[in-house]
This record gives sequence, structure tokens and C-alpha cells, in this order.
Amino acid sequence: MVGHRDGDLVLLVRRGAEIFTVAANSPNYGGPLLDGLVAADTVRCPWHHACFDLNTGEALRAPALSPLACWSVEHRDARIFVGEKRQKLSPTRGKASQGSLQSGSSSSEVARSARAISERHRHDQRRRGTARRPPQPFKGLSLGQGA
Repeated sequence: MVGHRDGDLVLLVRRGAEIFTVAANSPNYGGPLLDGLVAADTVRCPWHHACFDLNTGEALRAPALSPLACWSVEHRDARIFVGEKRQKLSPTRGKASQGSLQSGSSSSEVARSARAISERHRHDQRRRGTARRPPQPFKGLSLGQGA
């Protein structure tokens, strides 16, 4: 669900009994996170597959380098209220801290940062048991053979 809070477009995501509120667009390319994939406690941008933590807004996977803004959420009388915007993570605290680049960074710094973020994401996938497995060859019918 998308709404507004103090002029900001926000995305509300329900995971079980928990509700998260984050910025509705990717901070990197403006991709609409409403159309993204929610998996576990993450949301992925539908345009470039940047991955963000719904709890903290952390950028978990390249090309995301900046965190999402997050808001507090309150439940009162079977209604949901979006509270104040939470403080953003400092660049040294986030998982993608190696991805915090200054303006004018060299292409090798950008590549190194993207590799570090990607490696961190793969590490998290292995830890959670959600790592992608290599595709297996199809052992069904061969093309070009008649029935």
C-alpha cells in the first residue's frame, strides 16, 4: 500500500503481524518499490534489483548504495498510523558501508564498492539458506525429436 507522510511517498508492507514503512521509491534510480518483490524482510526494486532491509532501510545489494528512509508505525484501535521518520543509518553502520562513495569517486572505487555489497548479499543469502543454486540441465524431451 502506498500513502503520503509529510509530503513523502511511503510504502507500507505487511509481513505477518508486522508492518514496515519505507520510502516508496528506490533512492538510486527512483524505481517504484510498490512493484518490487518482498522476500523475508527485504524489498527489491523492480527496475535494477537493488535490495533493501524493511526494518532499517539498509542497502543490502548493488546497485543500491543509499539506504531507504523509514518511518515508525503505530497500531491504535485497529488502525495504522505512520509516525515520525527515523534517523538514517550512518555510512559506517550499514551492511553496505563499503558502498558509501563520495561524489567524484573513480570507476575502480565504484566497482570495488559494488563487489563488496554483492559479496555481503551472497554471504547473507548463504547464512539464511536462500542462496541461488546454479541452473540444472533440463532432462526432458529433446528439441527436434518427433513424438
